[in-house]
Amino acid sequence: MLNEKAQIQAVRPFDAKTLAKQPDLEFTTWLRTSPGPYSLEIGAGVGWHSIQWAQSHPQENLISLERTKTKFAKFKQRQSRHNLNNLFLSNNDALDWLPANLTTITLRRVFFLYPNPYPKERQANKRWHRSSLFHFILDRLSLGGTIHLATNEEFYASEAQLYFTQFWNLDIERQEVLTQATFSEPRTHFEKKYLNRGHNLYDFVFRKVK
Repeated sequence: MLNEKAQIQAVRPFDAKTLAKQPDLEFTTWLRTSPGPYSLEIGAGVGWHSIQWAQSHPQENLISLERTKTKFAKFKQRQSRHNLNNLFLSNNDALDWLPANLTTITLRRVFFLYPNPYPKERQANKRWHRSSLFHFILDRLSLGGTIHLATNEEFYASEAQLYFTQFWNLDIERQEVLTQATFSEPRTHFEKKYLNRGHNLYDFVFRKVK
């Protein structure tokens, strides 16, 4: 899968001092009754994966961010039908919300399930593996913690593999190509749509080892 012609470009440093956002008081209150461990999903959509994960991991806590208001509203409505005290939702952009709120939290897992691939080169620094915010995310990830990535874009999968292993020094724990014939339990609505369309889906787990 790895594109041998791909080249790594430097990822600019992350400067949290430029962000003036205040801590989320609702999140601060939730933390008092949710003493870890914590995982994070960025771009949770309408919450299909987040709710399934929270239900199957009742002794852990998941922080789910979705910046799109319409998707978040559906997520919130879906969450209201479940009693999930271990799931916290926020309708905010990760760039604004994370540095203001994860100052003392260590993460066990981070999920990027079908992120926007930003295919145009002028937007390449918005891809998670090339984003300056990933410096902060990786700093909050515990040693031995994992990054979970899934995408239907081969170019994105190839580039992400290159950056995560050679720039961010993560190990690959799992690397699979999922198809409709081999994978029947989609985790997100995007995953279900792509499987139905016959797409190959690239699924990774990367581990922080140092």
